[in-house]
Amino acid sequence: MRRRAALARLARPIRSSSALAIVVSDRDEPAGWLAAGRLHARFALAATALGLAHAHINQAVEVPDLRQALAAALDLGGKRPDLVLRLGSGPALPMSLRRPVEAVIEPG
Repeated sequence: MRRRAALARLARPIRSSSALAIVVSDRDEPAGWLAAGRLHARFALAATALGLAHAHINQAVEVPDLRQALAAALDLGGKRPDLVLRLGSGPALPMSLRRPVEAVIEPG
């Protein structure tokens, strides 16, 4: 029952997405996690440059049962889904506030 409720909560953002991207690693180990993070950084920069909105759907990979169900649904064998991202277009949002460079870097 709990798994079914979690899947139902995931359905809305997935169905409303123009596209999904799933980052997969060969194994569950630090080298794979690092590679997935690096790939995500390149992906996010490229999507932003193309004017695409992107956001994480974290629950799909943070809840062990859901991660296993996702891997099975995608027939990944022994591979591990690390990140699920939704892509599409959306309204422009304000940029995050940033401190001035001088406030975070000391000269010298």
